[in-house]
Amino acid sequence: MRDRSTPRDNRNLYLAKEGQIHEEGPAARGVSKADVEKRRRAAAEQALKLKNPNFFISKTRLQVRNVPLDVDGKALKKIFIDAVKRRATRANPRVMHAKLLYDPTRPDAEGKPRSRGIGFVEFDDHEHALAALRSLNNNPETFTASRRPIVEFAVEDARAVRKLARRREGLDKAQRERDDAKGKSPKGGRRREGGEDAGKRKRLESGEGTEPNRAKAGSDEKRARAASKPPGRDDANEALDRGPPKGKKETASERAARAKREMAEKKKRKRAEAPRAREREEASFEPKREKAREKRDAFDDIAERHLRAVANAAMPKRSDQDAAGKGKRLARWFDY
Repeated sequence: MRDRSTPRDNRNLYLAKEGQIHEEGPAARGVSKADVEKRRRAAAEQALKLKNPNFFISKTRLQVRNVPLDVDGKALKKIFIDAVKRRATRANPRVMHAKLLYDPTRPDAEGKPRSRGIGFVEFDDHEHALAALRSLNNNPETFTASRRPIVEFAVEDARAVRKLARRREGLDKAQRERDDAKGKSPKGGRRREGGEDAGKRKRLESGEGTEPNRAKAGSDEKRARAASKPPGRDDANEALDRGPPKGKKETASERAARAKREMAEKKKRKRAEAPRAREREEASFEPKREKAREKRDAFDDIAERHLRAVANAAMPKRSDQDAAGKGKRLARWFDY
């Protein structure tokens, strides 16, 4: 029973120091400078990730560095299983998966991506993972004395783990629905009575399953279907329009396909109605434009009359111009 006086460690932070060695301790004797530097970087990377509360330490997944280039996933899995059996002879370890990280920018001689020397191994039991870590970490006999394996518990992102779990649940659910639709049990057992095998056997006994009859029936069915269906619609769309048969529930994939098709038809209708909608909008704006033109013409008339009146007021009359001319001529005559 857990001691309630101590805080709960939901992130398994007590495993953070597992696999680390002290640089001045006896375990560091014979370790190369490159490996010491790699261990420093790994510890700094782990500390940086664990500052984020979304990250936690997995109890069953291990991360291993310094993996040789000639070791693949199968060989890595065998190395870890053998390490657990050496440490616990009666144990029967089970590895869920073992994979390596590859660098596509560095191909090998065959043109395949080169291994980055980093791998992940996940056990189904924490005790087996801990035994593998303590058996292989810093062991000079595993790979080479100059490149010893650096093994530690992997740091996981809780958000990515939840996302992967939801994806797996969706895939399992879709597989179960497909199995149910085919008449199989969820574990892939025998078909239900009266399923596809029984129908096939019945058709063969009646002679419908022979090649000429099958070809004739298929051609007749195609002609009947082509004559009855409207142009531009295929069989899958017709099946979606009809919906599931009576007594059978619609699966999630069928609902998704129906919703996708309805959305496509809605977009198609909207694109077809777009020109008519623009015409209706233009027609609704025409009275407003006509009224604006009338107002503009009236304003132009008023402005023109005003400018004409101002010009007439500023221009002197003809009689005044004649009197002024006579006065100027007399003044010039008297000057002589």
